[in-house]
Amino acid sequence: KKLGFKVYDKHSRDFDRISYRNYDFKLNPTDTSLVNIINPKKSKVLAWLVDNETRKKIPAIVNANDNFLYVSYLPLAIPYLDEPIPFFNALHETFGHHKKNSTVLLRLEDIHAGPSDFNLVSINEFLKQKSIPYHFGIIPVYVNPKENISMSILDNPELINILKSMQLNNGEVVLHGYTHQYDGETGIDYEFWDESKNKPVDGDSQEFARTRVVSALDILRKAKLNTDIWETPHYKASEVDYQVFKKIFPIVYDLGSGINVPFIFESGNTVFSPLDLGYVSSSEPADKIINNAKKIYDCFEDPSVSFFYHSYLFRDQELGKKSLGKIINSLRDTGYEFHSIYDLL
Repeated sequence: KKLGFKVYDKHSRDFDRISYRNYDFKLNPTDTSLVNIINPKKSKVLAWLVDNETRKKIPAIVNANDNFLYVSYLPLAIPYLDEPIPFFNALHETFGHHKKNSTVLLRLEDIHAGPSDFNLVSINEFLKQKSIPYHFGIIPVYVNPKENISMSILDNPELINILKSMQLNNGEVVLHGYTHQYDGETGIDYEFWDESKNKPVDGDSQEFARTRVVSALDILRKAKLNTDIWETPHYKASEVDYQVFKKIFPIVYDLGSGINVPFIFESGNTVFSPLDLGYVSSSEPADKIINNAKKIYDCFEDPSVSFFYHSYLFRDQELGKKSLGKIINSLRDTGYEFHSIYDLL
């Protein structure tokens, strides 16, 4: 009674949405407590659990007396992309606010010495004109077993010079694996994970991971491209591998084994990147990134988010310069500022 609400012992798995600030957040099935508000003057509902079919709803997050927070579900149990956001922002609403400071990180993905046109000169100039700091993921060795091709960036001095100019123009190098492949083609295959068996690759060990990372860093050193940022190929590796990555790199540009949250977080001495909005493709158009960014901006007090872009799309009529420019302009109009991940440390 002192808190103005009552919790029942009943549990239900009927609810598949969280309604918060006029947005719906998809919810994994989870046990929920049934909450009844008995004194609206003492308790207010910040978010609701909703049955998407019947639109029946019950309190999901309750603020009592402005200093007590009750959550009727498990907000971090195998969450979807943005499911934890209502819970995290409810902490703001209950325990303290921050200055609104919304940041977005851009990363150019899967750059290597293979037979692709990455449009790096054009996209570098485009981002320079828009004063956009960015990151670019380098794969030091391109491998295609079917075509019997293996090429290092050291085999392409022109590419190295372009990468150096990008680094001088607000670009931050990210090491994106050694070959970004295990037995398939670079960029398509994983490196530390067997997707077909959903387990670490055969022979996975700390030594296996360390050898590949050291070999990749050695190529960057010879190319005079330095970085202390790592990005795991397809964000997938064993906990054993991540222990190696964390020992070598102070920044990991992925989520590790953590959850997708709109802020950077630390594990030991390593910083992990914020929520990933995805990337531009025929199935993931620019509008999806823009809408998700707007949703997060409206529902979280001081979000940091990230998205990535494949530069080989830059000349594409639909997914190219026009699409990237639309994202940049829309996110700025929403209230985001583009930053380097170093600005968030």
